[in-house]
Amino acid sequence: MSGDGTIMVAGAGPAGLMLAAELTLAGAEVTVLDALPERSPYCRGFNLNARSLELLDRRGIAGRFLAEGRPCRRACSPTPPGRST
Repeated sequence: MSGDGTIMVAGAGPAGLMLAAELTLAGAEVTVLDALPERSPYCRGFNLNARSLELLDRRGIAGRFLAEGRPCRRACSPTPPGRST
């Protein structure tokens, strides 16, 4: 990939970071912008769905994620402080 500048990716969540990584692997110069001035204290990439695993598998790294993770039999999430359900 060649061009005349930097590609700006809006959002430093899981999707934005994955896009930035893919663009970088393709040879692009990438800058990631996010509205938050620092890392969020809350998990934004809680699970991997089938499509995410397919994309990771294309890069040959799905097995590493599966080896480190735990199967989730049901979904539950704590309510962040200051928020009600």
